[in-house]
Amino acid sequence: MRPARNRTTTTGSFDAFSQIHLATAAERAVHWCFASDPDACWSDAEVAFAARLDISTARWALERFADAGIVEEVEEGCYRWRPEHRYALDRGEPETAIRDPVCGMPVGLDAAYQAEDVFGRTERFCSERCMAAFLVWGLAFTRRRGAEPGRSPVADGHGP
Repeated sequence: MRPARNRTTTTGSFDAFSQIHLATAAERAVHWCFASDPDACWSDAEVAFAARLDISTARWALERFADAGIVEEVEEGCYRWRPEHRYALDRGEPETAIRDPVCGMPVGLDAAYQAEDVFGRTERFCSERCMAAFLVWGLAFTRRRGAEPGRSPVADGHGP
Protein backbone atom coordinates (compact mmCIF):
# COMPACT_ATOMS: atom_id res chain seq x y z
CA MET A 1 0.00 0.00 0.00
CA ARG A 2 1.29 3.42 -0.94
CA PRO A 3 1.68 6.04 1.82
CA ALA A 4 -0.85 8.87 1.78
CA ARG A 5 0.32 12.16 0.33
CA ASN A 6 0.50 15.25 2.43
CA ARG A 7 -2.23 17.45 0.93
CA THR A 8 -0.30 20.61 1.82
CA THR A 9 2.58 19.57 -0.43
CA THR A 10 2.17 20.66 -4.03
CA THR A 11 3.92 18.97 -6.89
CA GLY A 12 4.90 21.21 -9.77
CA SER A 13 4.76 20.45 -13.46
CA PHE A 14 8.45 19.58 -13.51
CA ASP A 15 7.91 16.92 -10.84
CA ALA A 16 5.03 15.42 -12.82
CA PHE A 17 7.10 15.61 -16.02
CA SER A 18 10.09 13.93 -14.39
CA GLN A 19 8.04 11.06 -12.93
CA ILE A 20 7.02 10.01 -16.43
CA HIS A 21 9.72 11.25 -18.79
CA LEU A 22 12.83 11.11 -16.59
CA ALA A 23 12.22 7.73 -15.01
CA THR A 24 15.56 6.20 -16.02
CA ALA A 25 19.14 7.28 -15.42
CA ALA A 26 19.65 7.53 -19.19
CA GLU A 27 16.67 9.89 -19.61
CA ARG A 28 17.90 12.06 -16.74
CA ALA A 29 21.42 12.20 -18.22
CA VAL A 30 20.10 13.21 -21.64
CA HIS A 31 17.80 15.80 -20.03
CA TRP A 32 20.80 17.43 -18.35
CA CYS A 33 22.61 17.67 -21.70
CA PHE A 34 19.74 19.72 -23.09
CA ALA A 35 19.44 21.71 -19.85
CA SER A 36 23.10 22.75 -20.14
CA ASP A 37 22.43 24.45 -23.52
CA PRO A 38 18.71 24.43 -24.42
CA ASP A 39 19.12 26.26 -27.73
CA ALA A 40 21.81 23.94 -29.10
CA CYS A 41 21.30 21.09 -31.53
CA TRP A 42 22.80 17.87 -30.23
CA SER A 43 23.83 14.88 -32.31
CA ASP A 44 23.27 11.48 -30.80
CA ALA A 45 27.06 11.08 -30.53
CA GLU A 46 27.40 14.40 -28.67
CA VAL A 47 24.63 13.41 -26.28
CA ALA A 48 26.24 10.01 -25.69
CA PHE A 49 29.61 11.62 -24.95
CA ALA A 50 28.24 14.40 -22.71
CA ALA A 51 25.88 12.06 -20.84
CA ARG A 52 28.51 9.30 -20.60
CA LEU A 53 26.21 6.79 -22.24
CA ASP A 54 26.81 4.27 -24.99
CA ILE A 55 25.43 5.41 -28.34
CA SER A 56 22.52 2.94 -28.39
CA THR A 57 21.32 4.07 -24.95
CA ALA A 58 21.57 7.73 -25.98
CA ARG A 59 19.61 7.01 -29.16
CA TRP A 60 16.96 5.13 -27.15
CA ALA A 61 16.48 8.11 -24.80
CA LEU A 62 16.42 10.58 -27.71
CA GLU A 63 13.81 8.48 -29.52
CA ARG A 64 11.64 8.40 -26.38
CA PHE A 65 11.93 12.20 -26.06
CA ALA A 66 11.16 12.65 -29.78
CA ASP A 67 8.13 10.32 -29.57
CA ALA A 68 6.81 12.36 -26.62
CA GLY A 69 7.38 15.63 -28.52
CA ILE A 70 9.96 16.86 -26.00
CA VAL A 71 12.75 17.23 -28.56
CA GLU A 72 12.56 17.76 -32.28
CA GLU A 73 14.85 16.25 -34.87
CA VAL A 74 16.05 19.31 -36.82
CA GLU A 75 18.10 17.21 -39.21
CA GLU A 76 18.94 13.54 -39.31
CA GLY A 77 20.58 12.58 -36.03
CA CYS A 78 20.49 16.14 -34.62
CA TYR A 79 18.03 17.04 -31.87
CA ARG A 80 16.91 20.25 -30.19
CA TRP A 81 14.72 20.77 -27.12
CA ARG A 82 11.31 22.07 -28.21
CA PRO A 83 10.87 25.69 -27.06
CA GLU A 84 7.35 25.08 -25.71
CA HIS A 85 8.83 22.58 -23.25
CA ARG A 86 11.48 24.97 -21.93
CA TYR A 87 9.65 25.03 -18.57
CA ALA A 88 10.92 21.49 -17.94
CA LEU A 89 14.51 22.73 -18.23
CA ASP A 90 13.83 25.78 -16.05
CA ARG A 91 11.71 23.78 -13.57
CA GLY A 92 8.86 26.21 -14.15
CA GLU A 93 5.26 25.93 -15.30
CA PRO A 94 4.14 25.63 -18.94
CA GLU A 95 2.28 28.51 -20.54
CA THR A 96 -0.70 26.75 -22.06
CA ALA A 97 -4.34 26.09 -21.34
CA ILE A 98 -4.29 22.37 -22.18
CA ARG A 99 -1.95 19.95 -20.42
CA ASP A 100 -1.40 16.23 -20.35
CA PRO A 101 -3.16 15.02 -17.16
CA VAL A 102 -0.32 12.59 -16.38
CA CYS A 103 2.88 14.59 -16.83
CA GLY A 104 1.61 18.17 -17.13
CA MET A 105 3.23 18.78 -20.53
CA PRO A 106 1.48 21.18 -22.90
CA VAL A 107 -0.61 19.42 -25.54
CA GLY A 108 -2.70 20.70 -28.43
CA LEU A 109 -6.31 20.00 -29.29
CA ASP A 110 -4.99 17.88 -32.17
CA ALA A 111 -2.81 15.67 -29.94
CA ALA A 112 -2.33 12.22 -31.45
CA TYR A 113 -3.04 10.43 -28.17
CA GLN A 114 -6.52 10.90 -26.68
CA ALA A 115 -8.76 8.98 -24.27
CA GLU A 116 -11.91 9.65 -22.27
CA ASP A 117 -11.89 9.98 -18.49
CA VAL A 118 -14.54 8.47 -16.21
CA PHE A 119 -16.75 11.55 -16.72
CA GLY A 120 -16.63 11.20 -20.53
CA ARG A 121 -14.29 14.16 -21.03
CA THR A 122 -11.60 13.84 -23.67
CA GLU A 123 -8.08 14.02 -22.29
CA ARG A 124 -5.07 14.63 -24.52
CA PHE A 125 -1.60 13.18 -23.98
CA CYS A 126 1.91 14.02 -25.09
CA SER A 127 2.88 10.39 -25.67
CA GLU A 128 1.71 6.81 -25.73
CA ARG A 129 3.49 6.33 -22.40
CA CYS A 130 1.35 8.97 -20.65
CA MET A 131 -1.85 7.67 -22.24
CA ALA A 132 -0.97 4.14 -21.06
CA ALA A 133 -0.42 5.41 -17.50
CA PHE A 134 -3.80 7.16 -17.65
CA LEU A 135 -5.55 4.04 -18.93
CA VAL A 136 -4.02 1.91 -16.17
CA TRP A 137 -4.45 4.40 -13.30
CA GLY A 138 -7.31 6.48 -14.70
CA LEU A 139 -8.79 7.59 -11.39
CA ALA A 140 -5.40 8.81 -10.17
CA PHE A 141 -5.09 11.15 -13.14
CA THR A 142 -8.73 12.20 -13.59
CA ARG A 143 -9.46 15.83 -12.80
CA ARG A 144 -12.28 16.49 -10.38
CA ARG A 145 -15.52 17.74 -11.85
CA GLY A 146 -15.22 21.45 -12.54
CA ALA A 147 -11.40 21.42 -12.23
CA GLU A 148 -9.38 23.53 -14.63
CA PRO A 149 -8.78 21.53 -17.85
CA GLY A 150 -5.27 22.94 -18.05
CA ARG A 151 -4.17 21.62 -14.65
CA SER A 152 -2.64 18.20 -14.22
CA PRO A 153 -4.08 16.27 -11.24
CA VAL A 154 -0.50 15.31 -10.39
CA ALA A 155 0.50 18.98 -10.32
CA ASP A 156 -2.29 19.53 -7.78
CA GLY A 157 -1.02 16.70 -5.59
CA HIS A 158 -3.58 14.14 -6.81
CA GLY A 159 -2.13 11.08 -8.51
CA PRO A 160 0.64 8.57 -8.02
